[in-house]
Amino acid sequence: MATIIDEALVIRVEDRNSADKYVTCFSRFHGRVRFSAFGAKYYKSSVGPILQYLSRLQLELEPGKISDKLLGAELLAPPPVLDFKQLAYASVMTEVTEDFTADHESDTLVYGYLLDALTLLTRKNPRVVVLAFCIKLLHATGFGPDLEKIAMPDGAKELYLAMLHLDFVRPGELEIRGSDLKQLEHMVLELIYYQINKPLKSLVYLRQLGI
Repeated sequence: MATIIDEALVIRVEDRNSADKYVTCFSRFHGRVRFSAFGAKYYKSSVGPILQYLSRLQLELEPGKISDKLLGAELLAPPPVLDFKQLAYASVMTEVTEDFTADHESDTLVYGYLLDALTLLTRKNPRVVVLAFCIKLLHATGFGPDLEKIAMPDGAKELYLAMLHLDFVRPGELEIRGSDLKQLEHMVLELIYYQINKPLKSLVYLRQLGI
């Protein structure tokens, strides 16, 4: 496989030992990519400082069977400035993106949704933005429900459709009833749990924080 050169958003960073980082990104044309950054924790590392959660990078990678090899990285944009609540909700979006996508499988639609939703987090209710993102992600990846076959109250269904077609760049205003939002949120999270068969760590963390 040829060398990968692509724009990507960092969606997870793990410390592997005292020197290295293991990084998961979602790229514009190559989907999910994962790589080890050897020596990235050393203060002299040229790439370590830019391998931050939600940084947008230009990557050069050598594809591998288990993970890719980092050949080079350039910072395109630093992580967005988010408050604690916004950052907690952003972690839900990046976790579901990682869970519902595959290595080296292009999905430019999801990449665009992710970037635009992260920007919108600073302008709109993050709970609503994240729910809309999850709905769009489910349909973009082929896991969206058949609305003709699923039982859903009328108000929740109308809200579902509004979020499915929400323009993250020019979102306008949504009329949302609390009961509809709660019902829809429960249904979408159940769908996600059914598909990945595990609780979302980021959602557990949100609940522990009482957000």
